[in-house]
Amino acid sequence: MALIASTLARLERLKLDVLFEDFPAIEDSTMPLLRHLDLSLGSSSGHFRSVSFGELPLLRSVVLNRTASMCARLPWAQLTSLFMSRVYLHDCIPILSQTSTLIHCELHLWCSDRDNVITLPCLESLVLTCSDFEGCASHPEILKSFITPSLRNLRFPERFLGNEPILGLTDFISKSVTKLQDVCITGKRSVSNEAYRDALQSVPKLSFSNREY
Repeated sequence: MALIASTLARLERLKLDVLFEDFPAIEDSTMPLLRHLDLSLGSSSGHFRSVSFGELPLLRSVVLNRTASMCARLPWAQLTSLFMSRVYLHDCIPILSQTSTLIHCELHLWCSDRDNVITLPCLESLVLTCSDFEGCASHPEILKSFITPSLRNLRFPERFLGNEPILGLTDFISKSVTKLQDVCITGKRSVSNEAYRDALQSVPKLSFSNREY
């Protein structure tokens, strides 16, 4: 870690898979050129705490594992791209509420049994995947948690639409979106492709994938 610490000021991209016990070697480091950070945090002792860097004036893109998303303190307001892996939606809300300029967001979600609503005014691309298929089926309609007036590209599993998928999707579009251009529905589907196409004629590109991711 000491070797990494000596090069931080020159880095534009950084990928770190680090234990909390080793983090003090780089904590509060200023990285004036850093544009992309991929941070995975873990602990050998089971103890967790908040961690932070120094100034990161050019940081725009961030990738976080679940622990990092809960513990890292970053300049959320300046981000344009954010990926969080294996997170609960209600844990994402405090971060997402600060990302006023976010353009691309990808969330790999565990189920959430709480009602959450978040407005992302600049978001153009949203990718949602499910880490817990049984849980997501038990607590569907995750898509309705997002209000995204600038959204152009959307990828998500049908299970996030609830018991009436077409109604859930058309309701999301009518309430949240005016510019949607590309929709990809993933995973197992209870509604035929033709039924989706009939209901979403206003969307220029509609595709389907059997993959859950």
